[in-house]
Amino acid sequence: MKYNSPHSTAAYGAQAKDWEQGIDYHRLSKERLRRAQEAIKFAGLGGVLCFHFDNIRYVTATHIGEWARDKFFRYALCPAEGSPFLWDPAPPAKRISSPWIADNVAAPITTMQGAIPPGMNVARDFARQIKKALVHYGIEKEPLGIDIMEIGMIRALESEGIEIVDGQQALLDAREIKTGDEIELLKMAAAMVDATYVDIARAIRPGTKENELVAIANDRLFRMGSE
Repeated sequence: MKYNSPHSTAAYGAQAKDWEQGIDYHRLSKERLRRAQEAIKFAGLGGVLCFHFDNIRYVTATHIGEWARDKFFRYALCPAEGSPFLWDPAPPAKRISSPWIADNVAAPITTMQGAIPPGMNVARDFARQIKKALVHYGIEKEPLGIDIMEIGMIRALESEGIEIVDGQQALLDAREIKTGDEIELLKMAAAMVDATYVDIARAIRPGTKENELVAIANDRLFRMGSE
């Protein structure tokens, strides 16, 4: 958003409206996917299999609560060309909330970070699931980038003849330069933090407990739409 100054720090409000241009989330997701696929091609990869929540969100424009960040039961394949595929614990819900990926979402196969014993052969079934997807995209013979993954799952993929290489750097390269919409979102986030510091400054006095200030910060941030 720009007013009289070309470097204005004014931010859009957090609420969508029909009478003012705000964040264009459709454009945001398209530009993110384009940047990711350009980086994947530049790195010489057939695709990147993402387990990191921020990478999944970047390439699929989907998300679930932060509580699931360390469960390893959600992943996405971003090919160098074509639409990404998402494995999510609730495909029916995603087909409703995220219709842009309705045709490319299925249930995951996961060990839940080792919670399921190796004897259940979950890693093998997972690897076969991914191999089938790679064949579908025609990239089964190309290097597959991985951002983060359990060692056992990597070994299972390799046993299926899949060449595993680092994919995190390609996505970091893509995410390094922000799009116009991302810059506006950063302004909004900074404005939320400014408001939070005002509340904290007003509440600080001798005897105030740290947990009380944390509660004030969380209350303000969540009321303003923070995650």
